[in-house]
Amino acid sequence: QQARLQALRYQLNPHFLFNSLNAVSTLVLDGEASSATKMLSQIGDFLRTSLDNQTCLEAPLSQEMAFTQQYIAIEQTRLGDRLQVDSTISPDTLDALVPGMLLQPLVENAVRHGVACVAEGGKIAIQSGVHEGRLRISVRNSGSPALDNKRQGENGIGKRNISERLQTLYGNDHQFLLEWPESGGCVVTLELPLRRINPQEVSPC
Repeated sequence: QQARLQALRYQLNPHFLFNSLNAVSTLVLDGEASSATKMLSQIGDFLRTSLDNQTCLEAPLSQEMAFTQQYIAIEQTRLGDRLQVDSTISPDTLDALVPGMLLQPLVENAVRHGVACVAEGGKIAIQSGVHEGRLRISVRNSGSPALDNKRQGENGIGKRNISERLQTLYGNDHQFLLEWPESGGCVVTLELPLRRINPQEVSPC
């Protein structure tokens, strides 16, 4: 089971790396040398964190949020004011265990399909809370209704990876829902068993 989970996780790093290096290349071609240098440094920090935590099958949500913020910083260097992010993370979920690298690919999909492809950019909202004794996490992005209708059938590697890892870790004791509101954008909702780590081990979000 651990070998399967590790193999699924390794699908994510090349996926992100190729996309990020393409973004750096674009900055260089546009003559944005300082932004490209900053972004390369951020990518290095992001990959270092990823490699340091590669044996961690589950991690506290606080750690996942810190990791995701590293990714967001990279995209904000690339997109500037076009990318707005609002995080509402309930304090009583910071010590909840989630699969390692759970949020980053969801936020990456939200950036790629709901913000980067729209000329004026958009907003991403990340929320967490405890509902009826279970952990609930949502990632919402704004977007264009016309583009969203075309993308409802898409299933990128990140979403496939997460779906398989959730099934391996929790069996049928989880929910992984994708919805496309009429107003535009996409909402991803996860509901997981609430398992906590020792509070002393939780790092700030």
